[in-house]
Amino acid sequence: KLKGPSVIQFIEDKKTQEIFLMEVNPRFGGAVICSIGAGADLPGYLLDDYLGKENKYLDSWIRGSLMVRYTKEYFKKI
Repeated sequence: KLKGPSVIQFIEDKKTQEIFLMEVNPRFGGAVICSIGAGADLPGYLLDDYLGKENKYLDSWIRGSLMVRYTKEYFKKI
C-alpha cells in the first residue's frame, strides 16, 4: 500500500536464482533527475497530490535525451 515515490531494492542469489527483498525506502531514486530533466515534474506531482489537486497527464516529454552522472574528487595540498 505504498503511495508516493519509493525505492525498492532486490538481490538475486546467482546459484539458486532466488530473489530477496533488501530494502524499501520512501524517497525518490537517484535517477529521478533524468525524469525531471525530460519534463516530468515529479516533485510538483507529489505536492499536488498532497494538496488534493488533480494531476494531469502530460505527454510533452523531451525525447532523445541523455543524462550522464559522475563523481569527481578534487584534492588540494594545504
